[in-house]
Amino acid sequence: MNIFVFECNDETQYECLQRNLFGGKSAIFSTVKTGDICLLFNFWGLQQNITGVFEAICDGTKNIIPEAWQGSRGYPFPYQVRVKLVSKEKIVIPRNNLGKYVTDPDSHRVLHKIYGDRAQELLQYFAGGYTAKIEAGNQAALYEEDYRLKYPRQYHCIDGHDVRSLSEQSIDDWLSTNQVYHEYERLSNIPERLIPDFTLYSRDGRPVFVEYWGLMDDPTYQARRLKKCQIYAKYQCALIELYLNDIKNLDFALRKKLTEHNISFGR
Repeated sequence: MNIFVFECNDETQYECLQRNLFGGKSAIFSTVKTGDICLLFNFWGLQQNITGVFEAICDGTKNIIPEAWQGSRGYPFPYQVRVKLVSKEKIVIPRNNLGKYVTDPDSHRVLHKIYGDRAQELLQYFAGGYTAKIEAGNQAALYEEDYRLKYPRQYHCIDGHDVRSLSEQSIDDWLSTNQVYHEYERLSNIPERLIPDFTLYSRDGRPVFVEYWGLMDDPTYQARRLKKCQIYAKYQCALIELYLNDIKNLDFALRKKLTEHNISFGR
């Protein structure tokens, strides 16, 4: 088994994840085969996170999208591969935690290609970290089921997401327009298996959950909000809460809250 580690920075990570396309300058990426495991290493930030687990859905080749990443100081990344996420969620791990698996002992740089026993151990680390986070906690998921049946996804957003309310549509469209990578109702990596409205990522790769509380005059809904907030607080999750008043001035509210959480967005 081969694992390929592609590099990015804060400028290019959004495009990598939005396009489901990884690229690099090294010709070693032309040896990627369909089915190989791919990881994304952000070399900016204090923690220099590595994100996975992705699978190549085509062989590595040159210039699948020639214009990709041209905004990043004009640097071309010609050796490209299309990928899909194969873990239930993106798993983000600081490079220091993976040093012995991903670092060349001579150059101390992150290896672009990892194989053999080292690749097996690296993949097991990702799998083990994920398994430890999803034990137990079905109660909150069951609590959510009734709400999601009551409010189906019937509002279509410009990026293709289908959401449950006009307010969520406004939020999703603002994030897309302002080039903020976001996921809608992505299963979280905390044991209670919460499903936040949106998941964003800070510049250092940490997830930031976004909840829009739109039915505050409903006692059942208020109980749901309280339960979710207690769980977020328990695990010290980064949380952005939005209310109806925020929707009325959404551009100001989101710019302020995203800045507070160190999340990049279009100017």
